[in-house]
Amino acid sequence: MRRVAAMNRAALLQAAAFLLVGAVLWMGLEGLSRAHPPTGWDQVLLDRMDTVVSAPDSVRVLVIGNSHAGAIDPDDLDRGSVALPFPWNDLAEAEHQVRTLVPRLPELRVALVAVSFFTFHWANDDLESESLLDSRERFHAVSPGWGTVEGDLESLLRGKSYWIVRPDHWLGVASGLASELGGGSDDAGDDGFRDEVRPDSALARHAGERVTTTVRRKREMIAQNPDLPRENHERLVGIIDELQGAGVCVVLFTPPYHWRYLELYEAAPSLAEMRALTSGLSDSLGVPWLDYSHHPMSREPIWFADSDHLNIHGDSHFTGILMEEVGDWCGSR
Repeated sequence: MRRVAAMNRAALLQAAAFLLVGAVLWMGLEGLSRAHPPTGWDQVLLDRMDTVVSAPDSVRVLVIGNSHAGAIDPDDLDRGSVALPFPWNDLAEAEHQVRTLVPRLPELRVALVAVSFFTFHWANDDLESESLLDSRERFHAVSPGWGTVEGDLESLLRGKSYWIVRPDHWLGVASGLASELGGGSDDAGDDGFRDEVRPDSALARHAGERVTTTVRRKREMIAQNPDLPRENHERLVGIIDELQGAGVCVVLFTPPYHWRYLELYEAAPSLAEMRALTSGLSDSLGVPWLDYSHHPMSREPIWFADSDHLNIHGDSHFTGILMEEVGDWCGSR
């Protein structure tokens, strides 16, 4: 019996040593990987999340939503502003992000939540498309939390292993180290920002392609789940309740879109429902909805990178316009 007990203790010690070595190796590789992120967007996310993790007391303004939330440039806001616009982010993901981050931000005073034309009719789980879950996995990759989005364990594990199982197969690390050894700079390229100016005709063509694709996907999602608009309405109410419960002033906003994008979307029946749901929610909860979708910027192509995203010049211009009105609602918080 003593011999068996000794063998069991030895086996446990070996297993513990193996796990310890594995954990140290994993953390070392993850640290190296984070130092040389695969893309510029990864670097942007790391930098912004680092503020949340390392200086949570400094964060006073939080911007969340899908890529349309990128119309707000945190560099044009006061210090202590963090923007996390995730492409195709749905409300289930936004709700998870709020519940993960807000308890960590004791000085948060203002939250700006982007509401797009497709917000209430969109759920990434309802389409079998891994690309639509990319933002979910990206948030898990940079987030300090370990919770799932509505039980999606696979995306959580993919996100937490993102820095080890990299999409570039570690080529970015190799080139980054080689550049450092050669005395150069390690620059993954900042694809998180949009600095392109396109002619009006190109923006109009993009609008046709974007609206066609988005409306088709929305119809497929609604076919999968007819209750989706109601469920997403409840999710947005939950987001607002969570923020207001923490003493945060909540503002919903819709950014400017190119005139052709607006023109094509007006024919979609879901747009009237989106407006009714957002207006009703705004009235019932006392939360402003600042709708700039038809702002005069819509007729000026110099502000747009594509038909539904502002370029960096548009971001800066719109941020100034929006924050002046946010100040009227939220005061000096």
